Amino acid sequence: MNERDPHDSESATLPSQPDARPQESAGDRIDRYTLIEQIGSGGFGSVWRARQTEPVRRDVALKILKLGMDTEEVVRRFAAERQALALMDHPFIAKVHDGGATAAGRPYFVMEFVDGVPITKYCDDERLGVRERLELFTKVCAALQHAHAKGVVHRDVKPSNVLVTSTESGPEPKVIDFGIAKALEADLSEHTLVTGELQMIGTPEYMAPEQTGVDVGGIDTRVDVYSLGVLLYELLTGAQPFDLRGALLDLGFHEMLRRIREAEPTRPSTRIASAGDSGIFVASMRRVGPMQLQSELRGDLDWIVLKALEKDRERRYETPAALAQDVRNHLDHRPVVAMPPSRAYLVSKFVRRNRIQVIGALALFGVLVVGVIGTGWGLAWALDEQDRAERAAESVGEAKDAALALVDELELARDEAEQQRDRYQREYLRALEAKFLITDMFQAVDPISVDGADTSLLRRVLERAERSIVEREARDPWVDVELRSVFAATYANFGDHERAREILETAIADFAPHAEERDATLLDLRIELASAMVLGGAYEDAEELLARILPEVVASGGGESRAMMRTLELRAELAARTGRMRAALADGGRALELHRSVYGDTSSRTAVAMGRLSGWYELDGRLERAEELATESHAIFARNLKSDPIWAFEALERLVLIRARLGHFAANLPLADAYVDEAERLFGADRPATLRARAVLATYYAEVGSHVPAMQFQSDVVDGFARIYGIDAAPTVAARERLAALVEAAEAWIDGADASGR
Repeated sequence: MNERDPHDSESATLPSQPDARPQESAGDRIDRYTLIEQIGSGGFGSVWRARQTEPVRRDVALKILKLGMDTEEVVRRFAAERQALALMDHPFIAKVHDGGATAAGRPYFVMEFVDGVPITKYCDDERLGVRERLELFTKVCAALQHAHAKGVVHRDVKPSNVLVTSTESGPEPKVIDFGIAKALEADLSEHTLVTGELQMIGTPEYMAPEQTGVDVGGIDTRVDVYSLGVLLYELLTGAQPFDLRGALLDLGFHEMLRRIREAEPTRPSTRIASAGDSGIFVASMRRVGPMQLQSELRGDLDWIVLKALEKDRERRYETPAALAQDVRNHLDHRPVVAMPPSRAYLVSKFVRRNRIQVIGALALFGVLVVGVIGTGWGLAWALDEQDRAERAAESVGEAKDAALALVDELELARDEAEQQRDRYQREYLRALEAKFLITDMFQAVDPISVDGADTSLLRRVLERAERSIVEREARDPWVDVELRSVFAATYANFGDHERAREILETAIADFAPHAEERDATLLDLRIELASAMVLGGAYEDAEELLARILPEVVASGGGESRAMMRTLELRAELAARTGRMRAALADGGRALELHRSVYGDTSSRTAVAMGRLSGWYELDGRLERAEELATESHAIFARNLKSDPIWAFEALERLVLIRARLGHFAANLPLADAYVDEAERLFGADRPATLRARAVLATYYAEVGSHVPAMQFQSDVVDGFARIYGIDAAPTVAARERLAALVEAAEAWIDGADASGR
């Protein structure tokens, strides 16, 4: 975070604020961070670019609270907010790494340093067109949707809090400063407005009416939707919808509040039309002329922006995801929710999608019309004056009747359109709600958790949810495909890769007609289909599909994309399963290099890639290299508090098992104990994953000569497997045989001890 929005340089506060002079200097050291340069300052704290020196060397952004803010209550709230932020793991959200207190007791926290510029400046500097700006905007919506799902409301979405960097796959936003206003309700930064009776947290130009402090029913996630609407307005028009700063300076504080609550924004297209010379400059920043820009904004984008900026939050989009979906509707020439789908509007959408056919039909119609007009002209000259008058009178009467009938028809059409709009909106919102609900519910089902569990009820729920897709009245292919991808992933977690494959093949067939060339969604579906084939043992099919996918990934500009990483890892897994270990290690190594390059050496995603490569080295018998990677992977998860707990557990499990294969038992007995404790914490005492961990711990104890605890742990494993799988099931039989071997080893040790004693 090294560049701030120009608006941040002015104060919008009324009362005096704490001394804004920095309390620290470049070169000062706070814990393991050395301050390099101050990159931001506000009423409650200052932000520094700092250098972390251990356990890794990297630049970070460090925010320090000012003197006078370090009360016990503020510190408590700050810690709670840090914990909430730690839950978030999204590529478009700046990560929170660490936090603590200075030697003087002043709290600080450490974030990912984003070497980017505010989104509006980036778009203008790069002269991004309207489509490119909209695509970038949907990524910001995705970040905020993720935060809302974790229970965090930003409350200060603005260009300086959305920094953009250029990557090989295109511009990438990072949303920063999440939840600070929420965590620090006494925050009096330069953009916090305060009166004697009211306190509002946020930036006035981007503030929703309910943030003004007036009793409007409290604040929820829709304040971020409103701020996104302001941001979208600015991205499209180069201006904010209201001149609030001018209102504050010219008319005073209460007039500014009134405008926030009551003033209606000018449509974006109208704003460009009335901009004069400045409109020419704004259009040039979007690589078009002012007339073309006005045309691009008129209609869909006008309605989308105005719906996001509704004063009544009940009329806004419910979520950032709904706003982003409507933007995608516009980009894909589909009807948008924000605009009533009148017949004329739906026809215009049809024309956009079928331009060539419509032009041909209109040309034919034009020929017919010209012929009719020519014939009528010749007949008119052949008639005498009286006949023409009589016919004119008859025509007037007929026209009157036709006009009245047309009015009735238009009124009916209007009523029908309104009903259709309401029905479409209800169905669309229900579909979105179902998507998020099902995603949250089923993605929590991981293979370890369901192992040995009765999943019959969950399967029935899943099958019913699948049927509901087909039976829905208003089906949206984009919603359908996302739901089906969740269903397929859930079946894969059940181990039913054949069913996952069937769902994905159907999803691809249904979605393909709606997808553009090199559509990212379609490519992701095909990659997941390849995964189902690999894990389901359909190796030849997987080989053929992956051979087609890889060139597509490269052609789409995704040389360092997630799609490329996923494709390489699937190729590696397929090679390992078919005994081609050299190819497996080559592709797995390349995938890890990409993870390091894109996410950094200490990212949890990089740690997962390390773990996979470690597994392939172990399979190849190169245990020392496997241990190196497993150790590094486990260390990353141990330091990263917001890592996925299942990923962290798998990294710990892998390290314990590899060190057992190396025979390093005595030194790693505490690690094996921790492995069992973590399994019990995550899954419970009587689950297969926990019982397997106890079996490993039994081996560790036996190898160091502690035979009694070894037999006790293994006996627990036998009893547990018998309850879960049955007394004659293969896992139970294997556990019983292992227990017999431990008993035999213990008896041999006792006999040896007795013999030496004699």
